[in-house]
Amino acid sequence: MKKKICSILAVVLFFTSLLLSYAEGETIVAKNYDNYTLDECINVAMENNLTIKQIRQELKISEFNKKRTNKNTKKILDNDDTLSDKWNSYYKGKKEAEGIKKNLDGLNQALQSSDDPTKTLEDIKNTIDEDTYRLLKSKGNDKTAINQAIEGMKKEIDNQSQQALDRLQAGKQELDDANKEANSVLSMNLGITTNVKLGIKSTTELMDVIADITYDITKAGYEISKKQIAMLVEKNYYEVLKMKKIANVKQKSLDRANGQFEIIKNAYDEGLRAKDDLLLAKSQVELMKADLEKAISDEKNAKIDLKNTLNIPLDANITIAEVNLSAENIPSLEDGIKQGLEKRLEIQQAMGQYIIDSLNHELTARTYPDITNQYKEALYKKEYSNINLEIQKKEVEADIRKSYETMVATGKMYEHVRNSVEQMQANLQIATYRYNEGIGYGSSSLKSINSEELGGTIMEVLSASEKLAEVEEKVVEIEHAKNLSITKYLNSIGQY
Repeated sequence: MKKKICSILAVVLFFTSLLLSYAEGETIVAKNYDNYTLDECINVAMENNLTIKQIRQELKISEFNKKRTNKNTKKILDNDDTLSDKWNSYYKGKKEAEGIKKNLDGLNQALQSSDDPTKTLEDIKNTIDEDTYRLLKSKGNDKTAINQAIEGMKKEIDNQSQQALDRLQAGKQELDDANKEANSVLSMNLGITTNVKLGIKSTTELMDVIADITYDITKAGYEISKKQIAMLVEKNYYEVLKMKKIANVKQKSLDRANGQFEIIKNAYDEGLRAKDDLLLAKSQVELMKADLEKAISDEKNAKIDLKNTLNIPLDANITIAEVNLSAENIPSLEDGIKQGLEKRLEIQQAMGQYIIDSLNHELTARTYPDITNQYKEALYKKEYSNINLEIQKKEVEADIRKSYETMVATGKMYEHVRNSVEQMQANLQIATYRYNEGIGYGSSSLKSINSEELGGTIMEVLSASEKLAEVEEKVVEIEHAKNLSITKYLNSIGQY
């Protein structure tokens, strides 16, 4: 459908042509981007993104084409009206010319039947124009010369009338040829296979509507493209935040592992703990260091993706501000569906095509009866566009509903897990206390993995520490999913 709408631009470009050159982008100077907010990052992307620059130029072209088409169709209609006025003037002049010729025939008859044409001419002097009087007077009583003069005047009148007729017919042919070619281009771009010829007014009306709708769709596409870029920025932005938080989680895990190792090492040095406890604690520290290195690397890579999307130098330093979206002020599902069915590009494209095909059917019906192939094909195109519009509405509504359910689900998931960190911290404290006090009965967490015999050992502490790290990371992941689901829902309802 999008390709079909875009192809209709050929009609818009029918009467004139456009050549545009794209200016080269400016070199982006490397700088630091400290504590940038999401909005600031989006603004940077809008300024630097080459796709947005390209679409911005397309919008300028479309707006130019719209204005030019409206101007050209007005000019065509004015020319048509002017030509019509000239035809009316021609017919009026031709009627007057016939009257003059008839009067000349009467004058000629009177002079030819007169014994003294010169005297007769003087008697009727006041009934003829001065030029005719002087011309005929110069012929004296030579009736042959008088007849030749009058016939010459009649022939000149016919010549002037024929020249005016030739000019009018040439103008009409030129306008008809332009309209025929416009009809051919319209038929091709509307997918019409039958031979359809609309009048000047119908053709120009359809061209204006196509130009207006093409511009509206291009403008909507521009806004949506900006939102898509913004969504990509948001995705990269939230990914950096997520990786940063995961790196923080890994750092906390490493700090805990180092703390546990120091406690156990001190106890080992005093002969209170076995060497295997020390080795396990040391192993836990090394594992946490490895996890932290990976998390730091993932954060750096996420920043590279963000800088690439912003189209800023990849060696620039960037830090971003924290953000946490809330679904409190988000449109309800009912309002979201209503909004999406108005604003989504798919709907606007399908609606635009339906309006064009409906108008084409209406204009065709003015010229062709309902039994003709031209009428039937225009009707079928209109019905097809209407069906496609309904299909797009269904698909858009389904997308909105799925986005809404995902947003609600991730919101609930986040609420469920956000307090679990404190619970796991308490669990770690208990395991640490049991280990320090040598209390060896199995806890519920150990029972769940059939390891009750590890109660009160370093393994229980390390297990609780790992569980806490897992939950902390899970909270970060779900918060990330929640933020993205809110962004996706807003995009689905066309809140650009």
